[in-house]
Amino acid sequence: MKTSRSTLLLPSTRCLLVAVAAVLTACTAHQEPTSTQETAVIPPTLRPSATPGASGTPAPTRVATPTTAIVALEAPIISYFGPPPPGGGLRLGNGQAHRGCISPDGSLTALGTSIGVHAYRTAGLEEAWFADSPASVESIACSSTGDAIAAGLANGTVILYNPIDGGTTRVLVVSPDRVGAVQFSPDGRYLASGSDDGALSLWDLSSPSYSRSPLRYPDGVSALAFSPDGLILASGSFDGSITLVSVDDWRPSSSVGGPSQVDALVFSPDGRVLASSTGPDVALWDADGLTPLGDLDAHSDAVTSLSFASDGTLLASASYDGTIVVWSIEDSSPESTLGPGTGPIYDVHFLPRGTNLLAVSGNDAAIWDVNRAVIVERLTGFFDYTAWRGSMAVSQDGRYVANWLPEGAIALWDLKGDGILEKVLGAPGVSQEVAISTKAGILASGSGSGLIRLWQLDDMNLMADFQETGDPISALALSADGQLLASGTDSSPGPSSTTLWSSSGSKIASIPSRAGWGVASLAFSPEGDLLAIGYTDGYLQVRRTQDSSLVFELSAHTNEVLSVAISPDGDAVATAGWDGLIYVWSTLDGQRIVSLAGHDGPVLAVAFSPSGRSLASSGMDQEIRLWDLSTSRQTATVLGHTGNIFDLSFSRDGSMLASAASDGTVILRPTAD
Repeated sequence: MKTSRSTLLLPSTRCLLVAVAAVLTACTAHQEPTSTQETAVIPPTLRPSATPGASGTPAPTRVATPTTAIVALEAPIISYFGPPPPGGGLRLGNGQAHRGCISPDGSLTALGTSIGVHAYRTAGLEEAWFADSPASVESIACSSTGDAIAAGLANGTVILYNPIDGGTTRVLVVSPDRVGAVQFSPDGRYLASGSDDGALSLWDLSSPSYSRSPLRYPDGVSALAFSPDGLILASGSFDGSITLVSVDDWRPSSSVGGPSQVDALVFSPDGRVLASSTGPDVALWDADGLTPLGDLDAHSDAVTSLSFASDGTLLASASYDGTIVVWSIEDSSPESTLGPGTGPIYDVHFLPRGTNLLAVSGNDAAIWDVNRAVIVERLTGFFDYTAWRGSMAVSQDGRYVANWLPEGAIALWDLKGDGILEKVLGAPGVSQEVAISTKAGILASGSGSGLIRLWQLDDMNLMADFQETGDPISALALSADGQLLASGTDSSPGPSSTTLWSSSGSKIASIPSRAGWGVASLAFSPEGDLLAIGYTDGYLQVRRTQDSSLVFELSAHTNEVLSVAISPDGDAVATAGWDGLIYVWSTLDGQRIVSLAGHDGPVLAVAFSPSGRSLASSGMDQEIRLWDLSTSRQTATVLGHTGNIFDLSFSRDGSMLASAASDGTVILRPTAD
């Protein structure tokens, strides 16, 4: 069935802010009927710098990390509202920080993230502007003439931005695949791009449409660098080769092979040396013919980025090992090691003058003083999700939003009042699952170490922690009244199980998994009398919580049941699968009631609206779909995320739909149930 693409019904901005201030209670303002027109491509939108007291733009709120019975993190994350998503709503978090660049005068720092381009005034790292992108920014470059910023996207396009206000000046369609490298020529005339399909493109920016015919490589283009005179473009490939291309006649002049993917390339300021990285190793080459000059070895993991200081005496190398090594070029020795930081470092750039440098990791960006080996400025609020799935929970009253963080912690946003409060809770092992019960005032978390923790929402005191085995918690559910907790493990091909717990941590029952298959998803009925269990082999079980007895078992999907949800009246259970399908089943006898199809790829989450008339679904296609269950028709497609949308939740009154994605953000959108 072909469905039209439409956007969610959005009340006015004033209604949205009133809803947040009143703990997301229903807006009563007049709303226009939902449009069914084809949605146009969403253009990049700008967000001005947050100003305290500005109408409609909450100012950043800095809050101290709590200290009551909580495992403290070394670097507390300061949180605030992220930039508004396309189409309106609230966005929590700023996405994942991927790459960065610095304007030629050093006054502007631009970060390419999973949701767009964030620009900051380098002195003090005060936000200058933000521009949404339709896909994750995988590479970024600042023109040496100071008049453009180029961002290479995961969807195969390159967007050129005005560095003054972030306005889009040009969109280049490069490839159907990810653009992993972009570079401006030193005079700013040319822009080179390299993509995962092996296309090396050169664009003459002085002409509205002129570009060289792309050079084709057997494997993807992973790194680019122009020589200081602009005559040579060096390209690195996934196959380990480095090729020097004459910009004048657009032909390769020399090439050298390598053992594995080239991750970074950079010319020395005098153009005599080319530095490259392959795995944890850095190699120096004579730029005239690629004769090897020597190797630099100090990292324990892949080197992701290289940068020469402006005088050419120092070379900085950044790595997945979380460190930056600063090398003396004169004797090829390490002068200092910076870090380790909060995670892998993806990009590094010396500032145009002096020895300060910008380091970009997935969770933050920092300006280092190399001479003192200290961080002088730091940007936080970025979340580096590396997994394709995660977990989020919204309290029934809509006040709290909790989601897991990649460094083994939980972010809890309190939306009451004018601002947003984030508390970061330590959790041993990678936090995989979270759940909230407003009635009981409990936040539950399950970690990769098998540890389950219960927290009090009002003061965030730790109530209990317990575990049955050391197996990772693969699914977690908390009953609405907070009296029951269900946890599931996936130890396949070994034994897995579902365990029922009381709110005090006492084990009530242990349910062996189906033929050793892992538990993929769990959900309680609103009354807490039923528990739905989705398994990794595609089977669904519905059990009574009173005695763990089986109501029914059936083969729901051809592969893993990624999400389950029970309707507000308890009469139906929805399942979503790796097969891209959604089904709704009767909880009485397991009869199939509704079949839904429309996602391009696995469906990661389903959620019933509070009325039970609608179902929301999301998946790896980065889209949310709304369905009318009475007609089995899709009523809307919601865009805004640039990663896998792994969890969904409606507020109790149906006025808000929250979504969490691997792009490092949570988006809350008004909706009408």
